[in-house]
Amino acid sequence: MTSKAYFLSETEIKFVDTGSTPNALFTCTSLAAAAGQQSAQYVFPSSPRAYEYNWTAFCKVTVTTLAVGETVDVYLKTEGTSGHILNDDGLTDALLSSTDKLNNLQYLGSIVIDEVSATVEFVKKGRVVIKDPKVQVVFVNNTGAPFTATAADHGFILEPTVIQGQAT
Repeated sequence: MTSKAYFLSETEIKFVDTGSTPNALFTCTSLAAAAGQQSAQYVFPSSPRAYEYNWTAFCKVTVTTLAVGETVDVYLKTEGTSGHILNDDGLTDALLSSTDKLNNLQYLGSIVIDEVSATVEFVKKGRVVIKDPKVQVVFVNNTGAPFTATAADHGFILEPTVIQGQAT
């Protein structure tokens, strides 16, 4: 007899500013052009947990010197059970100290600017496996314009997905 497998969604993990009830603080308001921002570190619960996640990265950029094709790059910074964090920029919500700090991070993808408008939310989605118990998110603004000053306009969400097998 065959079984069916169902995807179960669990509670989202939000890397956002304080106005959106974060699981880990991620302050990207007014992030300057050519600058990077890392989130605070999120520590997964020690109980059994998902290791596959759907992710959504989103932002709004001011139209000042914004051009189609520019990007906001998204990276994942993890720490294993024995320590060994991927760069030494700390565990808090802070500006990236140097683009060299991206060299050992996991590149997830780029939000590509596809039109010049101050009212558009730019979004990129993907899927990632996270087995380490601690994680941070990093955005790098490779556009010619700063992010908007509205906290709810920027963030990153991890949606844990679990496969549940059921008999038919």
